Amino acid sequence: MGRPMTNSNGARGASSQIVPPRVVHTSVVFVVLAITGVAVLIAGSLGAVAGPGDGNIPGWAGLGIVYGVLGTVIGCVVAPSVIRIARHDRIALATVRSSCPNALIMPGAGSNRELISSLRALGSGPSKPKSYLLSSDSNGLSVWQFDSATPILTIQWAEILSMETGSMTQGRATIAVAKLSLSRGRLLTVALRRRFGGISLMNQDKIHDVLAAFAAQSR
Repeated sequence: MGRPMTNSNGARGASSQIVPPRVVHTSVVFVVLAITGVAVLIAGSLGAVAGPGDGNIPGWAGLGIVYGVLGTVIGCVVAPSVIRIARHDRIALATVRSSCPNALIMPGAGSNRELISSLRALGSGPSKPKSYLLSSDSNGLSVWQFDSATPILTIQWAEILSMETGSMTQGRATIAVAKLSLSRGRLLTVALRRRFGGISLMNQDKIHDVLAAFAAQSR
């Protein structure tokens, strides 16, 4: 399949819908879980102490203790990690945006061997899974490592012979991918990372809009 055909106005409209269609602050969820967990744990413990005194704990107090322990542990352990990852993501995005202010920037997924191998086969690849960005403009497509101020890989549009959507298995799930056939028999397979910067950015089915944007930019 060749490059998807679309007019420039349609491509710009599709591009504006790729990132982000909705915002869900996952860090807030875990912070709330931690706070409520601590509060319920305290309430449950007080209820157990003030119980009938025969060694039996009121049912509500027992449930409160269980939820409190789980909420406190999960919230207090996960929340700092989510906040740290979100901050790292946003710093990387700001770095790419400062270098390419007019580019379409997307988080690329590299969570399985096939996706990472596709990048590394071209001579470069992210050192850590899930840790790269894709940017595209009229000059071409670039791959950015999070800790680098310059792209680790740049592909000119003239090097891309065809683009098509496809799918691949990832664990028990099936994800949408874009397959770019390059000159000299090379192939680049990319997928979109669902979460980035602590928010839910996009759905996998946006891969069609991505290829439409690529086609418009390559003209």
